[in-house]
Amino acid sequence: MLELKPNLACVATVGVLVAGLVVPAYGAPVDSKPAPRRSVDHTNTPIYRGDAVKAARLDRSSAAARQGASRTATLYENMAPGPGGYISLGTSPVGGSLGFDDYVSTDTAPFALGQMGFVGGVTNPGEVLFFNFYDAVGVPSSSFGVQFPSAGNYFHTLTLAPPITVPERGFLEVVADDGSVTVPSSGEWLLGDAGPTVGTEDPFFGGAGDGQFSHNFSLEGTTCQGDLSVDCNNNGIADECEPGACCAIGVDGVAACLMVTEADCQAVTPPGLWRGPCKQCPEQNADIAYHDGVLIVHTTGNPVDCPPAKSARGGRACIPVDPKIDPWISVEADPQNPVICHDFGAAGSCGPLPADFFEPGSDPFSDAVCLSGVPLGSTPWGDFGDADTLIERSGGGSPSNGDPFDSCALPSGAGVTETVDIEIVALNLVGSITVTLNGGQDPEDWDVAVDLSANPQQAGTLTANKTHCNGGSYTAQLPVLPRFTFTKVSDPGQIRVLDAGVAGCDPVDFDLPALDNNPGSWVHEVDPDLGVVIDECSTFHPAINDPTAPAACDCNTNGVRDACDTPDGDIDGNGQTDLADLAIMVDCITGLCNDTPCFEPLYGDPCCVLADFDRDGDIDLEDYREFQQAFDGP
Repeated sequence: MLELKPNLACVATVGVLVAGLVVPAYGAPVDSKPAPRRSVDHTNTPIYRGDAVKAARLDRSSAAARQGASRTATLYENMAPGPGGYISLGTSPVGGSLGFDDYVSTDTAPFALGQMGFVGGVTNPGEVLFFNFYDAVGVPSSSFGVQFPSAGNYFHTLTLAPPITVPERGFLEVVADDGSVTVPSSGEWLLGDAGPTVGTEDPFFGGAGDGQFSHNFSLEGTTCQGDLSVDCNNNGIADECEPGACCAIGVDGVAACLMVTEADCQAVTPPGLWRGPCKQCPEQNADIAYHDGVLIVHTTGNPVDCPPAKSARGGRACIPVDPKIDPWISVEADPQNPVICHDFGAAGSCGPLPADFFEPGSDPFSDAVCLSGVPLGSTPWGDFGDADTLIERSGGGSPSNGDPFDSCALPSGAGVTETVDIEIVALNLVGSITVTLNGGQDPEDWDVAVDLSANPQQAGTLTANKTHCNGGSYTAQLPVLPRFTFTKVSDPGQIRVLDAGVAGCDPVDFDLPALDNNPGSWVHEVDPDLGVVIDECSTFHPAINDPTAPAACDCNTNGVRDACDTPDGDIDGNGQTDLADLAIMVDCITGLCNDTPCFEPLYGDPCCVLADFDRDGDIDLEDYREFQQAFDGP
């Protein structure tokens, strides 16, 4: 194992004679061009831990330092120290910038960065540096953090799994964590005067010494131009070359959204739900619910004959529509790690299946059958895509403390709670079992299909609690009477049916969700980036979490959620449309959105929705004209 101790023999400190070369004492990078840097919020930035960091002692030869590192294509490399060795600008202050530098890779389109070289390090073990990428005009592109296990300056190989997409040309800034995300950190990013060996750079941008020294780093990743006629997000990368959004559950039991390929998404344990290429990880995530080995993931689809929204000025509809259908997807069963199983040997399972059930001489069956979901296709309630389970939910009423299913209602301090009836109305699962005859002899394969009993299903209950502007938490108890249809593989004419309702069996009870016994999440509106098609007839979408939703959504204090207001110009809620409101509107102005309406609002402040008169996601001259008509001054 390589011992990680700083080797400063080849690191020139400021103002020290090294190998006959006097290195100037630079106090800060000297640039002939200003860096168009912008602040980057690192709150939700992925942080790669120590197992993603390989370190080697600094050496004059970058090739020697890279021995043993797995690599893909090198698209930019500037790792050699130059004749004088590596130089340092000194340790950054806590939370400060370690420097910035530009790069021009050998690619002609943004690429997936899977590995990166970095020469430098942190002051203390466990500190975190953030690597911020910008495009050529200074617009933030992507960012990641690295927690370094050892202190000191090394030749680091950073492995990014999953990779991130970075511009083909732009610049990189390295900053230390100020303590707002992890721990207060500081460090150094070393420089050399050899110049890049792969790709190019502007020597007068970033670095130090007015074109003499540039920061040492390399970019390695997968590049694929492909057929750009299939480029649904118009970013210059063929769709088949891009990773997609994968909703999965992490090792810590928390739902997460990963940017990986479809194969990698299915390879995680348990398998994730892949949203496809061109889908980005959204603010929201799909929750994952467990119950005694059962794993289901939520999705939604389009209803049939959904009435059009009716509200003033194109605002959001607040119209109750019945019935509400909540569609679900069951995660595919893995024989090595089954997640959806029914155990005929368990108490209350309507088993064991008796001898001779399958055919004369068949043995009693008390094993488990593991199942996968099959899309229902067209249903009386609509086509819900890949959903294999539909749960009908009665509409909310008007309880004294508010209706959580009303998207215009405000959350209260104690939460707005209501309990409604639910009932499973469709189910479509498949699996297979092996049946034996005559005391364990002559095994036979049988296919299994699971739908609902011919007898009526029993009603369950769902309790929803509105805790923030876009939703809250829920719990549910759902009894299910299944019907099992067994078909002999070698003789499809041989069919056996076990209907739990007809046989008088107890229903299977599902508690949704049962992940660590915590309530599940739900939202009114679904982030388009989540990759699901919402049921526009419903204001309740279970198993979707919106951790960034605000708890306060009544900026004008009129008792109505701002997104449902008919804008009247009184943004601050003081009873008149005056210059104070104009000042707020000026701060909110975004200009015209390329799409009408915008795919998502251009303004970040949720209070700006009160200045968006036409509710098209931007605040432009059309909104200002309407504000002028409403203005009553002063």
